[in-house]
This record gives sequence, structure tokens and C-alpha cells, in this order.
Amino acid sequence: MTTTNLTSWSTMTSNTTEPLTGITCLSTTSCVAVGEAGTIDVLNGTTWTVTSTTLGSSAFLAGVTCVTANVCYTVGKQGVTLGFDSTNVSGTVTEQAGGGTTQTMESISCTSASTCETVGGAGTILGTTNGGQTWLPQTSGSTATLEGVSCSGSDCVAVGTTGTILGSTNGGASWTAQTSGVTVTLEGEGPKRWTGEER
Repeated sequence: MTTTNLTSWSTMTSNTTEPLTGITCLSTTSCVAVGEAGTIDVLNGTTWTVTSTTLGSSAFLAGVTCVTANVCYTVGKQGVTLGFDSTNVSGTVTEQAGGGTTQTMESISCTSASTCETVGGAGTILGTTNGGQTWLPQTSGSTATLEGVSCSGSDCVAVGTTGTILGSTNGGASWTAQTSGVTVTLEGEGPKRWTGEER
């Protein structure tokens, strides 16, 4: 589905039959969607172009973000993290060294081409400050599945199951639980872009 005014929506052809579970847009004509079987689907103008990664049919990509069209990251099942250029996915997609987790990472937010936070199962939070060359585990203090994360500057918020909200004011170096007042699952979206992870 596509919209230019958030009022009326129209369908588009994704050119894939795989379920797509995460999307990020830099503009109304430049988007990247990811999903099952390691699928990366790129919108350029009015056409979606699909790339199947080498992760295999059992792979699952859940979250995606692009700092620019040339600097994108996606995360998913078994702690996988990928970096790629959305203008040349097949020629640039690279599996990165994860943070030693086998949890499914659900969401990712980057404040620059080199600095990102990703969150996922069992309260897992990983951070990178070198463009994904290394991802280091961070202490969340939570065992909830974290479904969404959004960062602006050094401030980050992560949300998840059982109404979990975690906040960081130092770029993920430490996280503090906050009171949401609800017990439902919270799913979050990144700033300045349309993003989402839904299964």
C-alpha cells in the first residue's frame, strides 16, 4: 500500500510472494522492505525490485533502517545483522558480525551511518559504533521481547511485550525501565521515517 497524504491509500505490486515484515522509507518513492526467506525489496520510483539474500529459505528479516539510500541495515532471526546499499543490494549485502546472540532481533535504529541500536528477544540489545563491524551486547535489565527501538542523538527508547518501556540517555550504554501503565505489547517506530515490524 502507498500514500502521499496519509488519507487515501492505493495498492502496489511488491513483486514477491514472501511475507514482508519491516519497512523504512526515505521518501514517498524510496523505500526498503524486508521479510521472510531473507527477502529485501526496494522501491525506486514506482517499481519494487526484489533481492533474495544467501541466508536461505528459513531466514527471517524483521527490522530495517536506512540512514541514506547507500547505507542500510537489517536485522532478524538468530541475531543476524546485514548491511547493504539499497541502490545495489545484490552487490553489497554483507552479513555482519553479530553480538553473539541467537535471539531474533526485531527492530533497529541508527543515528548515523556508524552508530545503531538493535533490540529483540529476551531483552536483548546490541549496539554498534563502527557501522556494524562489531555489535556489542548492552544490559537492558529486562527479559521481555523488545519489539521496537528509536534513537535521536544519544537518547533512545525501546518498547516491547507486557508494556515494557526502556530508556537510555547515553547512546545505549545504560538502560532504565520506565512505567507504561499497560500490559499490552508495545511496538515502536523510528523517527523521521516510516518503519514497522509486525508479525
